[in-house]
Amino acid sequence: MKEQADLPLVDPAPVRCWVAVALLFVFAATWGMTSFGLQDNNEGIYAEIGREMAAGGDWIIPHLNFVTYIEKPPLLYWCIATSLKFFGDEEWAVRLVPILFFGGTITAVASFGFFLQRPGTAMRACVILATAGGFVAMNRSLLFDVPLLCLTSFALLAFYKWLVTESRFQLRLFYVLLGCAVMTKGAVPIVLAGGTAFLTTLYVTRSRSRLFQLFDPLGIVLFFALVLPWHLLASAREPTFARFYFINEHVLRFLDKRVPRDYYTGPFYYYLVRLPLYLGFWVLVLPLIFKRKTTLDDTADPQESSFRAFLWIWFLINLVFFSISKAKANYYLINGMPPLALLLGLNWPRFGKEGGHRRLLGGSVVLLLLTAALPVAWILFSRKDSTARLLDQKQPGLVFAVLFLLNLLAIATVIAATRRETAKTLFLFALVGLGPLVPAPLLLQYTENAISERAIADYINTQPPADGVVMYRDYEKLSSLAFYIKRPISVIDSHSDDLYFARTHGIKPELFPTAEEFRKSSNGRRIWLVVRDRHLAEARALFGLNGFHIVHTFGTGILLANW
Repeated sequence: MKEQADLPLVDPAPVRCWVAVALLFVFAATWGMTSFGLQDNNEGIYAEIGREMAAGGDWIIPHLNFVTYIEKPPLLYWCIATSLKFFGDEEWAVRLVPILFFGGTITAVASFGFFLQRPGTAMRACVILATAGGFVAMNRSLLFDVPLLCLTSFALLAFYKWLVTESRFQLRLFYVLLGCAVMTKGAVPIVLAGGTAFLTTLYVTRSRSRLFQLFDPLGIVLFFALVLPWHLLASAREPTFARFYFINEHVLRFLDKRVPRDYYTGPFYYYLVRLPLYLGFWVLVLPLIFKRKTTLDDTADPQESSFRAFLWIWFLINLVFFSISKAKANYYLINGMPPLALLLGLNWPRFGKEGGHRRLLGGSVVLLLLTAALPVAWILFSRKDSTARLLDQKQPGLVFAVLFLLNLLAIATVIAATRRETAKTLFLFALVGLGPLVPAPLLLQYTENAISERAIADYINTQPPADGVVMYRDYEKLSSLAFYIKRPISVIDSHSDDLYFARTHGIKPELFPTAEEFRKSSNGRRIWLVVRDRHLAEARALFGLNGFHIVHTFGTGILLANW
C-alpha cells in the first residue's frame, strides 16, 4: 500500500511555517472560549442532550429536556456526552468537541498536501482555513456540520489516496469514514462525499472498471455495519422514528415541506453572496482559484490536473446541493471550504514563479482600502447599535487599537505583495483575518445575558429549592437554562420546534401545559417562571393574579416567582 503519490517534492514548506499554522489555529480555535456562558439555541440544545446522556440517560434515543428528540443521528451527542463524562459539566468540555473536529479538518487538509508531495499547498490552505472569519466562527460553534466537515474531509482524503494508489485499504477506509459521517447528519454525506467520489472517478479515470471498483463490496458491508445498528435499534425503540427521521427530516426538509418549519429559505444564489462571510478578508484573493496558464507554467502535470478536477467537483457538489435545497442555513457551505482553500493554496503565487502576482497585489490593495475605512464604519455602526456602544464603554479604545493594528498589517501586506514576497503576504493576510476575533469574546461576555441564561440559572441554584422551573413559550430562546439547572423544565403554551415531536406524540404532556392548566397547577406551589422580555407583558397579564412578580431581570431573560 502506497502512502503518498509518486511525485517529486515540488512545493515544500519550512517547519517554521507549520509552527506558525499551529499557533494560528490554537489562537483561532480557543481564544475566549471560556469567557461567556453556553449560548441559547443550538449550543444550549445540543449540550443539554449530551449532558442528559452523560448523566445516565438513553444513548440510543437522544433526549432533550428529558423527552424524545430524534431529528439527527447521535454521533455528535455521543462526543459531547463522552467529553462531559471525562471532564464534568463544564462549558469548555462542551466547546472542546467542535474544537477537536475543527483541528481534524485542518489535519485532513494538511494530509492532502503531504500525500501529493505539496506540503506548501497544504500549509497555505491551512493558514486560510484557520483565519477565515466566518469559517472559524462556525467551526467554534456546536453544529452538526463541524464533525460532518471533518469526517467527510478525511473520507475524501482516503478516497483520493485510493484513486491515485488503487489501495483497497484506503477505499474501505473511505466507506468507514462515510458511515461515521452518516451517523453525524444522516444521508447528506452520501450525497456530498459519495457524489464527489463518484463524479471524480468518472471524470478523472474515464474508466468503467475503476468506477465498478469504487463500489467495493467489503467497503459497503463496513458502511452498513456502522450505520444500520443505531437506525434499527432506534426504529425498534420508537415506532414512529422511521417516518419522522427519514421522511420528515430528510426528504421534506430538502423540499421545504418539513413540519415544523424551523429553518429559512433563500434564492439559488444564497450561498454565493455569503462567500465573504465564510472567507472573511480572504475573499479578496478568491480570483486566484482560477488557474491562469503562462508560458513559464511548469506545473501542468496530469496528477495536478486530476487534483484540481477533484477539488472543483468537491466544492461544486456542496454548492449545487445546498443551493438546490429549499432549506437554507448560513453554516451549511462550510463543507465546501476545504477544496476552495486548497485551490487557493495550489494557485498562490510563489517567489520566482510566474502567475497570480498581480491578482495578489490587487487583493492586498483592496485589503488596505477596506481596513482604512473600518474606523469610520465602526463609528457609524456604534451610533446605531447598542451592543457596539457597550463594547466601547467597557473597553474604551480597544476596537480602535485593533483597527489601527489592522491598518499597519494591511500596509505591510501591500509592501510584501509589491516585492513578490508571497509567503510573507500570506501570513500578513492571516493576521489581518484574525483581527476581528480579538474583541469578539469580550463582546459576547458583555452581552452574555442576551445570549445565555447562565446568570438566571446561577441565581436559581443559590436560592432555596422551589417546586419547579417553568418557561413561557420560547424553549429555544432560553435553551441554555436546562444545562445549568439540570432538571426538566415545563414549557407553557410551547411554540418549540425542537420539542415538537414529544409534544405532538403525547410524551410527558405534563411538560407542555397550556396557560390555563398552569394557572390551576401553580396554586400552592413555589414556581420559578422564566420569560423572554418580548413576552413579559403577556405573561404578567396571564399569571399576575397567581402571584407571579418580577424577581430579577437578566438582559433579555426575566425571572418571576409566585412567592
